Amino acid sequence: CGRKPHGAERKTHMLNMERVGRKISELRRERNMTQMELADQMGISFQAVSNWERGNSMPDISKLPQLSLILGCSVDEIVATVAVTALQAD
Repeated sequence: CGRKPHGAERKTHMLNMERVGRKISELRRERNMTQMELADQMGISFQAVSNWERGNSMPDISKLPQLSLILGCSVDEIVATVAVTALQAD
């Protein structure tokens, strides 16, 4: 929608990023992969994976299909916490 979140909205957004990061970390660890191994398979830096898992950033939308294939899950499974929280806010 183009506007920047502020106040409680920003906090909710950050929590969503953290939830997605925790999910990525959980799925990666279930497959006994390191951040470096995941990064190498995706053609990105391990720092990017680390930032996702710490909730500092989100995977680019164009990377989600590849990420889901590597982690053996659906895109929805990775980002479901974001969608559910957004629906609850409406």
